[in-house]
Amino acid sequence: MEKEANIKFNEILKLADAGLINSQSIALRFTYNSNNQEVFTTDNKVVIVSPTPATKHGNLNVYLFTKEGKELLNLISKKPTQSYIDAFLKEFKQLNVKVEVGDIIKKNEIIEYGNLVEYQWS
Repeated sequence: MEKEANIKFNEILKLADAGLINSQSIALRFTYNSNNQEVFTTDNKVVIVSPTPATKHGNLNVYLFTKEGKELLNLISKKPTQSYIDAFLKEFKQLNVKVEVGDIIKKNEIIEYGNLVEYQWS
């Protein structure tokens, strides 16, 4: 996914040194639990990942923004390309999870979204 994100490991280190992201990745662990969902947002899209009975145990390594990184992120324009979104979603394919993508309608403390459709793996 490095190619689609257009970010290299040394750039991740620079962001960590600047205090914008945590220097160590964490693993999001997916297991089957019917009440468990993970929600990811971009500037204008919401991605909901839900386990299914076929879900395999698995991890997805991610870097989290620090408080300062989140504040800076709110100040910049961030429109991910469709190829980046597709590459991100493909990270979930081997876990046999249900992935839905929708449009963010309103983003305050509670995110309102619509046009939710199940992602079709290519």
